[in-house]
Amino acid sequence: MASSASRGTRARSRSLSAREKEVLSLLSQGLTGVEIAERLYLSPETVRTHVRNAMTKLNASTRAHAIAIAIKNGEISLDGV
Repeated sequence: MASSASRGTRARSRSLSAREKEVLSLLSQGLTGVEIAERLYLSPETVRTHVRNAMTKLNASTRAHAIAIAIKNGEISLDGV
């Protein structure tokens, strides 16, 4: 059985980073990966990495699924969309 310390570490590691939240928020506004990369001064590959990491943390199967979970969990909002 996992100790409470290891459970807490796992829970924290599943939280989205600020950049992952930012990328998912921009995706939710309809921007493409390339548009997000240009807006945030990142490479498209870096944007794909942030999306992939967010999807893994949220156990999402698609980008849309990740956005829905992030909204449901209060990680991102649709304010201003």
